[in-house]
Amino acid sequence: MNYINMSVEGNRLRIKEEKISVGGSINYDRCKFTFNDEWVGFTKTVVFSINGDESYRVALKTNACIIPSVCLEKEGILEIGVFGVNDNDVVITTNSVAHHVEKGLNMVGEWIEGDGEFVINAVEEMRRAVDEYTETLSKRVSEEIDRLKTGSDSDSGAPTPSEWYFPIAFTDTEAISPLSKSGAEYEQFLDFRLNALLRDFPDYVTRKELGTDASEEYMMYSYSFAPARYDKTIFIAACLHGSDKCGLLAVSHFLDCLCREYRNDRLLKIIHDSVKIVLIPAVNPYALKSNSTYNKNGINLAYNFPYLWEQCDRYKKGDAAADQKETQTVMSCLESIKNDKLSAVIELHTSNITYAGRSVFYTRQHANCSTALADMVNNFNYNYNYVDYTDEAVLAASNNAYLSDYAADTYGVNACQLIWSTNLYGGAFTNYCITKYTELIGNTIRVMAENSRFIPKRRPQQFIKHLSWRKSSDSDVFTVKSTSELEKMPISSYKLKLDAPYNITVNGYVELDVSEACTVKINPVLYQQYSSELDFKTRKEATQFTQELALTAGTHIVPVSSITQGFFSCYNFSNDNQYTEELYFTLMFSASASDKVKVTSYAVTLTATPSDVAKPIEVLSPIGLCSDYSADDIPTQKVIYPLGTLSEYDKNFNN
Repeated sequence: MNYINMSVEGNRLRIKEEKISVGGSINYDRCKFTFNDEWVGFTKTVVFSINGDESYRVALKTNACIIPSVCLEKEGILEIGVFGVNDNDVVITTNSVAHHVEKGLNMVGEWIEGDGEFVINAVEEMRRAVDEYTETLSKRVSEEIDRLKTGSDSDSGAPTPSEWYFPIAFTDTEAISPLSKSGAEYEQFLDFRLNALLRDFPDYVTRKELGTDASEEYMMYSYSFAPARYDKTIFIAACLHGSDKCGLLAVSHFLDCLCREYRNDRLLKIIHDSVKIVLIPAVNPYALKSNSTYNKNGINLAYNFPYLWEQCDRYKKGDAAADQKETQTVMSCLESIKNDKLSAVIELHTSNITYAGRSVFYTRQHANCSTALADMVNNFNYNYNYVDYTDEAVLAASNNAYLSDYAADTYGVNACQLIWSTNLYGGAFTNYCITKYTELIGNTIRVMAENSRFIPKRRPQQFIKHLSWRKSSDSDVFTVKSTSELEKMPISSYKLKLDAPYNITVNGYVELDVSEACTVKINPVLYQQYSSELDFKTRKEATQFTQELALTAGTHIVPVSSITQGFFSCYNFSNDNQYTEELYFTLMFSASASDKVKVTSYAVTLTATPSDVAKPIEVLSPIGLCSDYSADDIPTQKVIYPLGTLSEYDKNFNN
């Protein structure tokens, strides 16, 4: 437990001794106060606010209090102030102080970036942020006092749900016309939508020419929407394919609202005043004009980025990683803003073959903000049943050479893809469809802005857990009773919570006391809940790690092993997107004769190795018979694991 020791002298509050607070920590942090004589006879209340959001009051009874857990759920600036009221309604208040809540968990390992100047700049930004928050808390304390005195908001101690962005309805049918034609008029659309913002808001919107595409016919642009001071930069890429027009329409509508309506919308104002957005409206302008998936060279740019390009088996990915001009242009743009507080990357797609109406593919290089994305996807209300699956949701790890994966791997930022079904709401170019896609894009930007940071992230580290047990007496054993289904050995069960994707390997042994010759099955099961490939039923029935041994009477030491990838968040194709964060292990047994086999000890080592590969684990088996191969042969292998719905529904995505 951490104590932040503070002193109050009249109206002055100051921190005497500060401790590190970690966002998401299970520990309780406390504030401890000492007051001078001016505060005698006053009922004292502490006001807490994290990152300028909702305020929380805690009454002081012993000059110490626990900081509300909602204020320590994530990193940021914790504002603290104190006020008091006596029997004569005299009010005394203090100034505010700011306490930094670090990103949880405690950070270990090496920086992805070694740029000392970059880190120094980040620290300076934090210091400026502290000053800004310190200036605003006194006003918040006064607001809390007014609420108390008027009796309003009497139960405001409870946290409010996260706010939701609702865009105004899209009605600009004139702007749709240039994109709805088979030969889309790219430049004409930019004039209708984005260049209008450039002209109307020159202090906020700027445009840069990035160079022509592979056809040498069309210019690529980036548009920047930047306040005078901002905390982070979010990069958005649209139209990697000619079919992604709805994404361009929707993001242009969001940006139009951001420029014109931010004074009337609290969420838009927060984004407008504190987040810089950089948009490439068309990564593949040639495909827009030709209504094609590919660029002038016949390459699918979605699979041309240099992240696991060699392993990518998608169609027309190029002859080499990043060998296309458009890919190089996007990479150069990212490189130019990497030190400009780059915090998140979003790529926008539309498709008529996606499995669900709301699909988000997140990157797995680090913890990302997939839990917040899952909440966002689940809260998205479609209000329409135009085709099957519109009420289905997919939140899954991406698994190819995508732009978002490249950005997450190279710059350590949060990144995702939004996949919008063009079959919804009567087609891609209905006003309602564009309005709803704008809602999804706007709330994704909100989630990224709330949960991303520009400080370089540290990579997760390898760790090891060793589990062992030995009987304490002849009666302290596990007796195998099942002769058909495998049964759990309860004392062997273990649960491990993950905060990043890991490859988990299990190696060890079990000791068996067999009183009568019989056949024994042993399966060391690694599983996760709510996962289509890793749930308990699937892994229990899998034969890849099961041993079936004919044992004679006596004592036997049997080695066991297994392997899986543990996911830190959602990896399921269901409409509830339950979290899979916890990995489970258990030993399971059956025997051909009941009560003849006793487990007397076991020891296993769980080794967890970080992995950013979507399908990093394969169980291989040679094809054919042992007699088919000579000493000089290398057997041909077939993949017998993993299997699952991701490959089934994802195989045609953006082909």
